[in-house]
Amino acid sequence: AVETREVLAELVQGRSALLITHDVDDVTAMADSLVLVENGTVAHSAPVGQIDPEAAGEGTEFLASFCMRDRDGILCNQSQ
Repeated sequence: AVETREVLAELVQGRSALLITHDVDDVTAMADSLVLVENGTVAHSAPVGQIDPEAAGEGTEFLASFCMRDRDGILCNQSQ
């Protein structure tokens, strides 16, 4: 998985790309921004590193559950 991320990151560097994933590590390694989709509806969008589940408003539970899976704390701004 790490090797695949490295190859993909190299291929898309300087280009726009759409990455669809359920893996937070993919997002933190390759994305500049995040659009979180729940049941076909945009639940939240923001630049990676500026996602704040407490300020997300509607869809907060879904966003928080996604953020809690981030092992490095890079994706979410968690002040707990």
